[in-house]
Amino acid sequence: MSIQLLPQELIDEIINFLEDEWNISPEPLVSCNSVCRSFRARSRPLLFKIIMLYDAASCRHFQEILVSSPEVAFFPRGLDILDPAFLEDDEVAMTWIAQDPVLPVILSSLIRLRSISIVSEPGYDDWGRHVRPFAIQHASDALHKSLIGALRSPHLECIRLEGVIVDSCHNLFNFLADCGPSIKSLEVLSLWHNEEGDVGQCAGGLSLPVSTGSRLQLRTCSIHISECIVDYLLSRHSAVDIQSVWGLALHLKHARLGVRSRASSLLTHVVDLVIEDFYTERTPEIFDLGSCGKLRFIHFIPRVNITKTNCWSYLARTLATITTDILETVEIDAYVDWLDNTIPSTSIINEFDWTALDSVLSRPSMHNLKKVRLTLTTFSLPQNDQVDVILKTGFPLLLKKGIKVQMSHMNLDG
Repeated sequence: MSIQLLPQELIDEIINFLEDEWNISPEPLVSCNSVCRSFRARSRPLLFKIIMLYDAASCRHFQEILVSSPEVAFFPRGLDILDPAFLEDDEVAMTWIAQDPVLPVILSSLIRLRSISIVSEPGYDDWGRHVRPFAIQHASDALHKSLIGALRSPHLECIRLEGVIVDSCHNLFNFLADCGPSIKSLEVLSLWHNEEGDVGQCAGGLSLPVSTGSRLQLRTCSIHISECIVDYLLSRHSAVDIQSVWGLALHLKHARLGVRSRASSLLTHVVDLVIEDFYTERTPEIFDLGSCGKLRFIHFIPRVNITKTNCWSYLARTLATITTDILETVEIDAYVDWLDNTIPSTSIINEFDWTALDSVLSRPSMHNLKKVRLTLTTFSLPQNDQVDVILKTGFPLLLKKGIKVQMSHMNLDG
């Protein structure tokens, strides 16, 4: 039987099977695209489902494809724009994303995008060259106009920004306020107010009028927490209706004193909460979850130096602030550095004493709890049989109550 005679439904199923392999290697789909017209009809949309632009050359290459095959513009559902910006020039405006003449044309052509991601992390590369980030205020007029047009698309659902520079949180979110009502997910994983990779000084703007458009009604939101962004989201000028957010992820790294207690006010209507916290010098202040009247799922991701902090007591004290009895799932992915090799291995077991955490999770107020999962990744932890015993013991009070507990541990060198 000739392959051209296969039913299109069967061909579609064959090619759909390869869709999950696309991130590993596009070669199978590329091969399908060359078989015949029936195979090409399904494989081409999958090949162009996610577009990644990482420099001016990749922009020009994709634009050439759009010119030769205009129908390709209907295929992309996601656009990832990466701005590594390895430049000798000190001008932040010289990053390729800000001034490239082709990028605005591409943005205006892709009319069925569901997600847009702009990643531009500042810092230094392996050769010590300064990596300049993308500053929104330095965007060309054409880029600014095309971004506004893309954000207003009725198909767009998700926006992700990482490492961008903006004068103030007010200006950023007012820019995002032009998004269409289809936007349900926003990720601002890092936000800078200067060009050196620091949060820097926000230009303020809390006294400025908010956009006249309707406030963003987000389903999920992921935010790198700083004082200014918390103050903005809690202000009456915020372009985001924080009470509409169902799932909220908070990312903190060496956050200043007072940020966590202030950010706790963002959580009143959250159902699904993720807290990724990076700290090394001392155990930080806790989040107050007492006002979380709808919280059912919580996921902690502590990244700590365990010889100076005790993340288990920190987690226990945080969970102890919960006053409602509707929490169903607690997940913990802990990444623990053991940096002080002078500490006797016999004292290591004290660092893994999560008795207080077990006790808090076993309180009567947690009677609706159904599942606890702990995944522990340690770095350079000295071999200690007693630690293995503690890990095997798990959470005895929870187990006695019949609550499902999953635990796993992996120790890495270096």
